[in-house]
Amino acid sequence: MPKIAVIEDDTDLLELLRHRLIEQGYAVSPLPTGVGAIPFLQAARPDLILLDVMLPGQDGLGICRAVRTDPALKKTPIIFLTAPPCSLWVHP
Repeated sequence: MPKIAVIEDDTDLLELLRHRLIEQGYAVSPLPTGVGAIPFLQAARPDLILLDVMLPGQDGLGICRAVRTDPALKKTPIIFLTAPPCSLWVHP
């Protein structure tokens, strides 16, 4: 079963994403803050990361930079979740 890590501080959105992804057959590892994101991701070993840009503790861009330097995580796809006007941005 593919694993998706969702790092999002909006608890309603986090729960909605978790629920919908589970419905589609994904295993979901949620985290409601940027604090401790790298150890969380290292333990979860997700196949995909859904990452909010604006997070308490550490922002999504900083987390992305750290993911890209981690040998175990650097090839993990990341999809950024952002506030309008840009609602979805995919990082290569």
